[in-house]
Amino acid sequence: MHSEMMNILRKLRLNQLILKTLPRSWREFYYLIRREFPLIDNNQVILFASSDIKFDYTPRKTIHEDDLRLRNLKISLITTCLNEEKHIQEWFDSLIKQTRLPDELVIVDGGSRDRTLELIKNFENISPCPIKIIQKPGVNIASGRNIAIKNATYSLIVCTDIGVKLDPNWLLYITVPFEMDSEIQVSYGLTCPLDHNSLYSKYLVQPLETIHPDKFLPSSRNIAFYKSIWEKVGGYPEWLRDAGEDTYFDFLLKKIPAKCAFVPHALVKWLGPTTYYSFIKTIWRYSFGDGETGIFANSYWTKFYNYFALLLKLMIITIIIGFLLLIGVAQWLVIIVILLGVISVLYKLLKKNPTSKKWKGWLTGHIVELIQASGFVIGVANRFSSEQRHVAILENELSLILNKYADVKGVIIYLPTHDWSFMFQRPQQMARAFAKSGYLWFYCTNNEKTDFIASFFEVEERLILCHIPLNTFNTLQNPIVYIGAPFHVKQLDLFNSPFIIYDHYDDLVVSSSRFEDHIQMLQRADMVITTSDRLYQEVSLIRTDTLLVPNGVDYELIASLRSMSFEIPKDMQSIITLNKPIIGYSGALASWLDYNLLEQVAKEQPNYEFVLIGVNYDHSVDQCTLLSLPNVHWLGMKRYEELFKYLLLFDVGIIPFKINQITLSTSPIKLYEYAACQKPIVTTPLPECFKYPEVIIGRTPLEFLDGLNHAMQKSKDNEFKKKLDELAKSNSWINRAQLIINLLNDKQV
Repeated sequence: MHSEMMNILRKLRLNQLILKTLPRSWREFYYLIRREFPLIDNNQVILFASSDIKFDYTPRKTIHEDDLRLRNLKISLITTCLNEEKHIQEWFDSLIKQTRLPDELVIVDGGSRDRTLELIKNFENISPCPIKIIQKPGVNIASGRNIAIKNATYSLIVCTDIGVKLDPNWLLYITVPFEMDSEIQVSYGLTCPLDHNSLYSKYLVQPLETIHPDKFLPSSRNIAFYKSIWEKVGGYPEWLRDAGEDTYFDFLLKKIPAKCAFVPHALVKWLGPTTYYSFIKTIWRYSFGDGETGIFANSYWTKFYNYFALLLKLMIITIIIGFLLLIGVAQWLVIIVILLGVISVLYKLLKKNPTSKKWKGWLTGHIVELIQASGFVIGVANRFSSEQRHVAILENELSLILNKYADVKGVIIYLPTHDWSFMFQRPQQMARAFAKSGYLWFYCTNNEKTDFIASFFEVEERLILCHIPLNTFNTLQNPIVYIGAPFHVKQLDLFNSPFIIYDHYDDLVVSSSRFEDHIQMLQRADMVITTSDRLYQEVSLIRTDTLLVPNGVDYELIASLRSMSFEIPKDMQSIITLNKPIIGYSGALASWLDYNLLEQVAKEQPNYEFVLIGVNYDHSVDQCTLLSLPNVHWLGMKRYEELFKYLLLFDVGIIPFKINQITLSTSPIKLYEYAACQKPIVTTPLPECFKYPEVIIGRTPLEFLDGLNHAMQKSKDNEFKKKLDELAKSNSWINRAQLIINLLNDKQV
């Protein structure tokens, strides 16, 4: 262990030394090489196998004979081809022998110049299933697969390659998990080499005994999935030049919280590269593709580093030898030293690899690693071109969206701060309100917590979620760029003459933003908005034209839910059966929540049940004893669509915030949401809450407790409920958005 640590330290020191001596452009390329595309795994993988498969893995489902007779689903089998004259007839033969046949076959030909198309058309006459033949000369594999899937009739897609031999039961087994479990979204099988003694068998195929199902990244020559999940991840990456598309697709699938199946019985035999040249070329292609995406960058860097270090050592030795010869050291002495060095190296190699077979294996292994390292680095060098291709594809998608909504009042781009599905607050609500008001809103997300957007996804009319390079929007003339966090100030130059709205809706501590960025944003913005009086007063010292736009509420949604009957959520049922008053809080469980106040009040009033709904934002709740009380219930974060089923069950809504720098600037959304649910509100002395006489303020724990008792009486007062309803109605998000729209109209934007 000590020697390993010393070796790592030596490498780090060498890294630092090399980086200091390199030109800036080389250092940037180094950082590009080291930038790894992350593998985020949210899948649940289940092993589907018959009882005779001995595999130490759970969860597992056993495939029985009755399961293999299920035929409830229709299947589209898709594949691509290019000059497959040698293999396609054998592939057709193995397809005909399938114990379960596809309901259709979709083949995309990338421009074959041999007899491939002729053989496909001959097979069409005897095919046991309908065939769609699509000719798209020049497309790469990723594009071909996407075209095939788009043209597939059925929602269940099975993907393979012509260069395999299908086991007779392959299609039966790879689809049976979907028949057995309706929640399965992806299924993949096992690829074996046709020639077990080949080089590709050793280096490019993973044996079953080494596979861990939940870590396995399947080849697209043996995978099945629903078209919906393919759409969700944005399909195969057409912007890659050649290979690596299936690994990248696997990474995208892994990020989705999906239930997947590994089926070792679903077997295909790969007709891999048969010559040494074709094997090396395949290794190069795969590594080049990984270089374009950044997949496995750390692994490739280790290989590259080893050979780079060796090259550096040889250069140093060459310089030393040259120096010795230059200063007049006898040539015969230098030659003897070189020979001794060579003999020493050969002796060590022969000791490790005494037989010719081992020697050949050692040499091949190093050649493979060298090809992988160099292929990856060249792929990295080509990354700029691949990113340009990616942006070109996205620009085409953007153009289609803009053409669809050509008559909108304006186009707004919101730069990423919150995932769309995480803590549904001001950014999401403003997006909805503007979209309803006739604007086209692009809501950019970083896919950090809950979102899984691949490119563009229309979540509502005129409201588009997107996860794309921001320079994609450069084709737009004079867009409205809506900024929620000042750290985006450096990205404003990516846009073409934008009208900039800076919505300063949080204290800088919350957004983790620099004060310098905040000042720059105030100076550059065409319109500045704040949410609270405190933020307004601070910003007005620099921007006297600041617009105050507090938070609001989706009044129409909540008002419609009030009149609806719905089933009580399962995690609320046991609380409801206690038949006690429910004091509820909805929001983040964060450091600004006064846990001590809540604990004191909950202890003083054991006849009240306290329900907390929200995300464990910063793990501050883990540091207190509040949740150990029997009348305190934390139910976690709820989707916005489900949230009000809980709030409508409250008797009183509370905002128990500490009074500090953050909360003094807070315009609490939950105040308006409680009011729309017609629930009396008790809060600590937050400045923004003093604006509304309907809100009950508790300055001390005793006042807060008295406020709860008073609120319980008010909860039965219909006249008071009407006042709460009017409060919510006058503070809707539509009204808030209209304040901004009015100013945009005044500025003729």
